[in-house]
Amino acid sequence: MIAYSDRKQRPRYVPSLPPLPLQRSCIRSARLALTTAQASRFPNAHYPYIKPLIGSTTIPSLPLYPNPPRLAEDGTIVFQHPQQHPLPGADGTDTWTATALLAHQIAYFRTLAETLAGSDGKPETISQVVVTVPGWWNQYQRKAYRDALELQGLTCLSMIGEGTGVALNYAMTRQFPDYDPKTGRGQKEYHLIYDSGAMQTTATVVAFWQESYLPNPKSKTPINTTFVDVLSTGHEDIGGVNLDLIIRDLLLKDFVVKTKKSDVAQDKRALAKLDKEANRVKHILSANQESNVNVSTKGPRFEHRLMSGRIALRGH
Repeated sequence: MIAYSDRKQRPRYVPSLPPLPLQRSCIRSARLALTTAQASRFPNAHYPYIKPLIGSTTIPSLPLYPNPPRLAEDGTIVFQHPQQHPLPGADGTDTWTATALLAHQIAYFRTLAETLAGSDGKPETISQVVVTVPGWWNQYQRKAYRDALELQGLTCLSMIGEGTGVALNYAMTRQFPDYDPKTGRGQKEYHLIYDSGAMQTTATVVAFWQESYLPNPKSKTPINTTFVDVLSTGHEDIGGVNLDLIIRDLLLKDFVVKTKKSDVAQDKRALAKLDKEANRVKHILSANQESNVNVSTKGPRFEHRLMSGRIALRGH
């Protein structure tokens, strides 16, 4: 989580998904890693949505990965290296674990945070972090996250739930009603926090209240303390990526019908371009009835122009 103190300095779009570097010299530099915009050029080296896979032993069912993961002999999820860019993993094999890939993303996030926290053009070194994690994560997933942080030389001071982090940020600048837990006098203020991300949609029920007390008998000014109590949290495995896949399939179906090119579904570069365009169309359709779609490449294999609207999404 990155907080911006100056609204003018906040970048409008910050890429947050650097996949696998293509050369050995890039291992220690996340800035040289492949960005999302280049996924259509090197689809086999593109590894999106890694965080939900750490500490897991189940292969995801959604077709999200151009280079699909597999289970190793010990039950760990691993990704195979693209053959045109071989790069041995930490154990001397040609695979990456989800934890190792997440470490590359953390290195990129660390660079962003150090740049934003610095002054006079000099970045500030960050060695200790407090991170947010899904509230339902088990100890194996949390340990895998800590391992990814340690691979980048970061010390994890604490892990808090994502809903808890939102609640704390909300409570920092607001007043709440008084409540005395001992006598039951007063009342609490209840909030329901929704977080709809790429892979999951989470709901967290939180209670806020304040307690006032005098630090000593001679004090005249009471001290107000705000309390945040997370009562419950739940989630469903549905998010923005599900809508991306629906839009991509609609665009793919329309393209095949109009061009009679059925082999596009086996073209990883073409699918990567469709994924990128589907994400753009999703944002446009959130505020408009129609969106113009234009997907093209330098070659003649995949070039078409069509229209996509909200009506086409009904029934999906």
